[in-house]
Amino acid sequence: MNLHDAKANMIKQQIRTIGVTDPTIIHLFQEIDRTAFVSPEHQDLAYADMMLPIGNDQVMLSPADQARILQVLKIQPHETVLEIGTGNGFLTALLAKLASEVISVELQATLRSEAAVHLRRLHIDNVKLEGGNAANGWKLEAPVDVVVITGSLPFLPTSFKACIKERGRILAILGEQPGAMQVSLITRSDDNEYKIKSLFDTNAPALEKAVQPERFVF
Repeated sequence: MNLHDAKANMIKQQIRTIGVTDPTIIHLFQEIDRTAFVSPEHQDLAYADMMLPIGNDQVMLSPADQARILQVLKIQPHETVLEIGTGNGFLTALLAKLASEVISVELQATLRSEAAVHLRRLHIDNVKLEGGNAANGWKLEAPVDVVVITGSLPFLPTSFKACIKERGRILAILGEQPGAMQVSLITRSDDNEYKIKSLFDTNAPALEKAVQPERFVF
């Protein structure tokens, strides 16, 4: 199977079959070439229904997970996004096509540099790449509309709540290996209440330097 057919099958058999019907999201997966973001040895797997290693013990989320994340967030053209974990920049590129501005934080300098190259190649200029440990939130000049955390966390640190505006939302993968993990949506209401909704199960590596819960020791 050539890569053109593999992309078509990804959209038909992976993305559409899980209920992703937003035409904008489907178009983005057709428009942006995943093979440009993966290493040469993984080119044949770029459109496979699996996570792919991208170096530094990090992974690229599966197309299905990325598509579901984008559909549930319902990002609007005027909104700003904070992404925790740039990785190779593929999800960053998708977010940038939907939002007004993306601030993406990556701890690993190598990955951050690679993502910058990928984004420049696509002429995406509304992404601000920053370096540092954002596992416990990130200092912003102003709150954003959306926070996307691409690695798993055992729990969501409360400091992330200060990152979003009223009616803002946080997408987080919560849980610990080898147990179950759930992609969860946390929304902030007008009266400053936060509600969490579990969306679907997945299994993702922990966000680097994720804050660990206190363990009870006998």
